[in-house]
Amino acid sequence: MPIDPIIQRIFQRGVVIPASPLALDRRRRLDERRQRGLWRYYAAAGAGGIAVGVHTTQFAIRDPKIGLFEPVLALAAEIERVCRAYPHLTDDQFVAEHRAKWMESGG
Repeated sequence: MPIDPIIQRIFQRGVVIPASPLALDRRRRLDERRQRGLWRYYAAAGAGGIAVGVHTTQFAIRDPKIGLFEPVLALAAEIERVCRAYPHLTDDQFVAEHRAKWMESGG
């Protein structure tokens, strides 16, 4: 199957596609709010994509008994749609306004 010429040019130019960390809550369940935040951070930082479910520590999420793989992929697809539809929406101003307070309080 041929590669889309736009994607091929991006790869030839060079692009970072990090393996995504998995945001879990204390009960080891998917923390969707924090997962969205991680992925929005990568998108805002200019990542060319995010490799979901590929990190060696995440292979277990593919086990149907664990039940994380489908929800994680669905959430990744949602973030992709939002980032493509609204590329102008960033939280740069919000972060700039609150950075000092967050750094002071440790988050």
